[in-house]
Amino acid sequence: MKPAPHDAAPRFWRDAALPFIEARGITDGRKVCYSRHSHDHFSIGAITAGRSTYLHEQSNFQVESGTVVLMNPGDVHACNPINDQPWSYVMLYVDTQWLTDLQRRIGFDETLGFQGFATTHSRDIELFAALQGLYGQLVDERIDIARKHAAAEAFFIDLQHR
Repeated sequence: MKPAPHDAAPRFWRDAALPFIEARGITDGRKVCYSRHSHDHFSIGAITAGRSTYLHEQSNFQVESGTVVLMNPGDVHACNPINDQPWSYVMLYVDTQWLTDLQRRIGFDETLGFQGFATTHSRDIELFAALQGLYGQLVDERIDIARKHAAAEAFFIDLQHR
């Protein structure tokens, strides 16, 4: 069940059967502020409404609905509201080793580790829609694990080819 639009509580999804991926949805980003931080895993998110700041390493952007943000493992980043304006987003956190193994299966050099993304954010309409679609599938309790796994693989294979 999705939270009501006025519900500021974050929505988390994870399943032990798919330990390589977690999802998070925030419907009111005004209530969630972060100092600069990093993760050990790859993160990708979609701004689904409003605007926010996006600090990525040494860069500072304003991002808005329709933007996809990408953070490689270890990238220092933060997203925060602008002047208490409402904004919302969905995020996926992906195990780096799983993504590295996927990269190797689709032809990346077997001797190298994770190959990070050069792009920090994108306004690609198809990527935005696909990311929202994957998030929707992951959090949908009616969809079985095999379909969720296949959807995650298909999304990340497509992302690698972009």
